[in-house]
Amino acid sequence: MGGASSNERAEELKLTAFNPRKSQLDEIEVETVVTACSNCRMVMEDGVDANEMDVTLVGLTEMLAEHLADERPAGEA
Repeated sequence: MGGASSNERAEELKLTAFNPRKSQLDEIEVETVVTACSNCRMVMEDGVDANEMDVTLVGLTEMLAEHLADERPAGEA
């Protein structure tokens, strides 16, 4: 699926390839997906948007950064 994301002519193929992932996400009723790969996140965003899914996508780095920011002692910036 990743190779299709860089080829505009493969838009239909990319969305068709997302269908098994959509089925899996629907089956487990996921609310948030975390991915370490930025290309995977972009492909997931396209699929989630095209299917009007109510799923939050978060990058692993983003999630870790938010967690670390919450863990700072009071007074540290």
